[in-house]
Parts: sequence; C-alpha cells; structure tokens
Amino acid sequence: MAMVVTCPKARDHKEVLKIVLREVIEEKIDDVVSRDMLGSVVKLAGNMAMGSTSDYAIDRFIRVDDYFLFSVGRLRIGTTDRVVSIGVFNHVFAPDKDDILNSVKRYGL
Repeated sequence: MAMVVTCPKARDHKEVLKIVLREVIEEKIDDVVSRDMLGSVVKLAGNMAMGSTSDYAIDRFIRVDDYFLFSVGRLRIGTTDRVVSIGVFNHVFAPDKDDILNSVKRYGL
C-alpha cells in the first residue's frame, strides 16, 4: 500500500531529469567558454537558451509509465525507447551528471 501511495508521478521524473540535464549543459558550456567577461555573458545566454530547450526536449521526448507500485521514465530515440529513470517510494532514480557526460564521450554526442 505504501508503494502505491508514494509512487512518483511523471512531473517528478521530468523535474529530476531537467536538473541533471541542466548540470550537464552548464558543465559543457564551461568547457567551451573562457572565464573572461565575454565568456560570462556567453555562458549566461547559453544557459538561458539551453534551459528552455531542455525543458521542451524533456517534455516532448520523455514518457513516464505508471505501474502503481513504481514508475518508469523512458526516452524515445528514433524508434527505440530507453529507460532513463525509475521511481519508487517517492524517489526518482536517474543517471547523474557524470554518467551522462561519460555517455556523451562514449557515443560522441
């Protein structure tokens, strides 16, 4: 009964994934942009643009299936769905920033 009551909803999955995606974007922008004043302005503009883009992407490409005891977030890539988060007991488990950065390096994204 506790699992049914505490099963995370779709918005919970999407919020966790948005936070992780923003962390990844900020780190990638930091790698590209220098630390001078112009770099700070570019970084701010990049974060603003990528923030709204990441919200759109998460909302559009993430689907969450609720199985009453737990929930599963799936990312649709082409014709393939990949599990990107699992929710149980009011907590969403998702890859952290380092996992995503390693995948980006491995697959050249």
